[in-house]
Amino acid sequence: MIACRKSSARWAAHPLIVNDGGVEAVLGKRLAALMPAAPRLALEGEITPSSIRSMNERAKICDVVIGVGGGKALDAGKSLARDRGAAFVSVPTIASNDAPTSRAIALYADEDHRFMVESLGRNPDAVVADTRVLASAPAQFLRCGIGDALAKAGEARGCAVSAEGLTPLGTRPTLSGLALAEAAYETLRRHAAAALAIAGSGKPDTAFEAVVEAVILMSGLGFENGGLGLAHAMTRGLILAPRTGAHAHGEQVAYGMIVQSALHAEDVALAAEMAFVRGLGLPASLGDFGGGAVSMDEMLFLAESAMTAVPHVRNWSSPLDAARIRQAIGRVEARA
Repeated sequence: MIACRKSSARWAAHPLIVNDGGVEAVLGKRLAALMPAAPRLALEGEITPSSIRSMNERAKICDVVIGVGGGKALDAGKSLARDRGAAFVSVPTIASNDAPTSRAIALYADEDHRFMVESLGRNPDAVVADTRVLASAPAQFLRCGIGDALAKAGEARGCAVSAEGLTPLGTRPTLSGLALAEAAYETLRRHAAAALAIAGSGKPDTAFEAVVEAVILMSGLGFENGGLGLAHAMTRGLILAPRTGAHAHGEQVAYGMIVQSALHAEDVALAAEMAFVRGLGLPASLGDFGGGAVSMDEMLFLAESAMTAVPHVRNWSSPLDAARIRQAIGRVEARA
């Protein structure tokens, strides 16, 4: 699966490969054989402004950065490409989110580890997804990608019906963005379980190919052109809360999608959505994360934290506040 913006002939002079230690251990020899003249630079630790500065200091002259790996390696590659005015080629080795397609750069502040989002300034110049490599990765990575992608349809709908809803690009949702977000959801409802069953085998089939397209391409284009909402706003508190902070972004978003559904869904529909999410091995309630009984203080913290994601919480049919979000959280826990 390959998506390109311009001819690769323009990128051939000075390539630089950015990966991480795990990718280097597994694919280092293969990368060296494929591109023997390209230096390789590995991200060390978390992606922060200081780690990016360190990589810039170690990097050689380049006119194209090739990010190979998971989200952190791709975000590090995007940062270097942006700082050096170079082209960027995205080569994911896991399908854990839609970072390969997106212009977004996720990183953490050096001082307080606060989550931040910066931008490449454009989408990647090419996305190269080798589904044999992706199908060799453990199922948990794909599961997280599915959790992240499932939420995009409901978020795009909320953005579209909001009087002031805007996409991450600062525009109103486009018809194509809405269509792609919906297509991602329908594809995952149909094929996610089958794709998870063969994840780790290294042998992609039709279902796996469809799910990879939904997770990486449809989801990425869908959220940038359709908008985000409460499901992603919930991650503001979930990354800090003791019971959920160590869990992956896709797991947090899957739960956030259930809370968003609880704002409007009838009991039968909410129960069906929770059952589907749990059937994929994703959390559909706070209790599913573990950690014992859920307190009112915890629910209120998550609701108040979600309200700090102002661009996202405004993407709903009516104004949201912490009390209403906490009520939705409570409704989910009552059904758990």
